[in-house]
Amino acid sequence: MSLKHHPEGENKRFKEYLFEFIMVFLAVTLGFFAENLRESHTERDEERQYARSFYEDLANDEQALPTLLKSIERHVQTAAELQDLLPGANTTNDATKIYVDFRYVIRQLGIHLFIKDRTLVQVRNAGGMRLLRNKQVTDAILDYYRNVDLIASLQEVSLLQEKNLRSSFAPLLNGREWDAVIAPGTDDIITPKATLHLRSADQAAINDSLLWLSDLKGIHNGFKTEVTDLKQQATKLRLLIAQAYGLK
Repeated sequence: MSLKHHPEGENKRFKEYLFEFIMVFLAVTLGFFAENLRESHTERDEERQYARSFYEDLANDEQALPTLLKSIERHVQTAAELQDLLPGANTTNDATKIYVDFRYVIRQLGIHLFIKDRTLVQVRNAGGMRLLRNKQVTDAILDYYRNVDLIASLQEVSLLQEKNLRSSFAPLLNGREWDAVIAPGTDDIITPKATLHLRSADQAAINDSLLWLSDLKGIHNGFKTEVTDLKQQATKLRLLIAQAYGLK
């Protein structure tokens, strides 16, 4: 019995296998493209959400920073007042204003209290700024928060100066009267009804205080410039994000 080949049957099976392979290949390829399309769409939505969130944070900063600016301006004015009051100070004249001013000038509001960085933290936790694909926006955001950190670093220097000032004026003040400048049960600075007097008018202590006041006034004038520039930067960055992502 001889074996006979059936080329037509084999060709038919080969075409069927080829067709099945092509169909599977197309299905896998289309699935791959569909998944990529879905992921791309999801990433675009996520990117836009982060852009919107940055936009809202910056709008918050624009509203909050003027309060910090007012505080900085008051620091400068208070330091200037003390520079006027201390040279003629003695233990008999009313020194209430000196007590109040010293209380205020050693207080400082940190920049981070006025900056909303929730989105920056979220983006960093989610894998970094790569989520925002607009390089101009990304660079501008990073520059903005670098400036925030710079101001915070300068404020750390200022805190050391305030500590030194406190040490220099401590010999001048009476402890009980120092306490009278704070409202009972709070941390609020008040002007008491009673007249307060200096414990000492030591000229060395006064001179040291004047030196530190001069330094503090200078650095707070620098803060004022930096924070003013930061507020303007927040406005420009918010508008840049709005333009790049079609936000309103």
